[in-house]
Parts: sequence; structure tokens; C-alpha cells
Amino acid sequence: MNLAAILTAYGISQPQLAAGVMKSDGKPYSTAAINRIVRHGEYPKSADRDAIRAQIQDRLAALGVTETVAWPTEKTNTWEYPEMQALTQQARQAFGLFRSPFVDDVQTREDVYLSDEQRYIRQNMLFAAKQSGFIAIIGESGAGKTTLKRDLIEGIKQENESVIIIQPQSIDKTRLTVAHLCDAIIEDVSQGTATPRRTMEAKARQIQRLLTDSSRAGNKHCLIIDEAHDLTIAMLKYLKRFWELEDGMRRLLGIVLIGQPELKLKLSERNADLREVVRRCEQIELQPLNAYVEDYLKHKFKRAGKDYGEIFAADAASGLTQRLTRQNGKQTVSMLYPLVVNNTVICALNEAAKLGYRQVTADIFNAI
Repeated sequence: MNLAAILTAYGISQPQLAAGVMKSDGKPYSTAAINRIVRHGEYPKSADRDAIRAQIQDRLAALGVTETVAWPTEKTNTWEYPEMQALTQQARQAFGLFRSPFVDDVQTREDVYLSDEQRYIRQNMLFAAKQSGFIAIIGESGAGKTTLKRDLIEGIKQENESVIIIQPQSIDKTRLTVAHLCDAIIEDVSQGTATPRRTMEAKARQIQRLLTDSSRAGNKHCLIIDEAHDLTIAMLKYLKRFWELEDGMRRLLGIVLIGQPELKLKLSERNADLREVVRRCEQIELQPLNAYVEDYLKHKFKRAGKDYGEIFAADAASGLTQRLTRQNGKQTVSMLYPLVVNNTVICALNEAAKLGYRQVTADIFNAI
């Protein structure tokens, strides 16, 4: 099996894998770097690919994997991203920026950039919350999933929607159990007034009663689980049972799962263990910004008090697109996700200021 399939089959999360794969300085590779290896076969350009593969195989063995990874036989693509930087004082002064357009940049819903696709996803999330739907929002690391979640919750508050949001607080979702989930539902629906029962049978009856009473009082309920790609197969099965809780003809609980592409692998028709879940859960994928990247930057810099045209030359957006897009055979692979775009733009601003450029040009993006 390939690496992605092994991680899914053995229930190993990317953070678990990353913890045992070290750089030359002895520090572990970031989850984002491991994600690019798993999803796209992209290795850090300065790294020893064979050494990384050996470490991955050793780490998998330590986690109980007995199979050998089927690595691609062709030369694996390498794709180096600009290293993460802070906006320098020189760049701030050169471009008249009093703050970074990308740090603590989402304070209100007006700060959220929404393309047509993201508006569609926002509406689907709101529908699931208000009409007890069951959806999975899937996207690469840095694609904007968490921002959309925050936008959903803030929108429900602002519009005084009678929707109770339930969010399990377990940091490690690989260890989230049905008992933890029951306790979270009881805590959030009762607003802390009910003590969870001890046995699972008692918890189930308590949840049915709480949700029914709350629904009859005019409330909707939405369970949101972030990092859902780390959920076990057993937990995903249990979610279907929670979603099927009803009061007569009315469902009592909507579910929104938010996760990286590993969640899509789990929610595959080929996964016989989850076929009933897959056929009930609508999957929506967050795509790269692509044609929207210039509009995205215009929005971000406007919120920071600057006009896009003052800082970026006419060819800048096409240069950025070229920098973060490549051909893999017949397939075009884009990494124009907000987090990658943000970091690349900061690097370009710093480089342009250092070279004395008055604007960021396509050449700057190609040089970094």
C-alpha cells in the first residue's frame, strides 16, 4: 500500500507520523511538510528523500505497521516553499503597512474573504446547522476550514439563530470516544446544568431527552468536529447513530465534520466499514484560490488599510500563481491555499523592500 493508504488503514494521524521524522537539526518535520509528502509526494528540496523515507518506515514500524510502504518508482517531485517569515520593519516602512495583513487578520465576519465557492460552502454549513444535515468539509492544511467554522459560529450568534453549537474539546481526536461525545452533548445542550449519567444506556436516554426537550423549545443543535480526519472508524460509525436521533419526523442533531484529505479517504465508498456513513454524509472539498487569488489579496490589503495597486504590479498575481502551481504529468497541481499564499506574499514583500522595489512584481515571486 502507499503511505496515505497505510495511515488510513492503521488509524495513524499525520501528527503521530511527524513526531518521529526528524530534520538534520534534530527537530521534527512540521505536520504541513508531512502532509505534502503523504498527499503529493513533495519533499523539502534541501532534504535527503531516502533518509526521510527510511525514518517514515521506522516510525510506522514503531506504531505497529508491519507492511512496507510502496513508494513511487518514478522520481518524486520536489517543491520548495518560501520559509515562513514575519513582515520586516523595512517592508512595513517601504509599503506603509502598520500591521501584517495576515496576522490576527480575522476579527469580524467582514474580515473573512469569501469566493463564490466559499459562499456555497458557508451556506451548506449553515443549512446543516439549521436543518440537521450531515456534511464533511474537506481541505488541505491552510485551505481556510477553521476560518469558515469561526464564520459559521459567529454568524449564528450575530443573527440570533436558535442553534446550539456542540464542540467536543478533546485535543487529540484519535482518542475521542463515544463517552466523550455523549458528555459534550449533555454539557452543551444543558448549558452545564445536567450531570452526565454513568452508564452508556443512561447517557443515551439522557441525550435523547435533552435534545427532544430543547428542540420542542425551538432550538436546533449542531455538532461540529474539527480535525475529523483523526476520528477512528468506530467513532465515524457512532456519528451516524447520533445523527439518526429523532423526535417524530424531525431530526434532533446536525453534524459538520471538518478535516484534511485523509477524511476523504476514510469516507470512501471503497471503505466497506463506513458505507452507511458515506451514503448519508455529503462531502464538500475546499479548492485552492486559483482565479480568486487577486481578489483575495485585494480584500486582505483593503482590510489592512492599503490599496492593492499601490503594492502589487499588474503582473504580480500571475507571478504568484505561477510560483505556486506546477504540472505533474497531465495534472495541474495548485497550492494557492490561503496559508501558503499568505506566507509567500510576506516573503515577497520582504524581498521587494530589501531590493528597493516600489512594488511586488512577478519577478519577485519567481525569485523567492
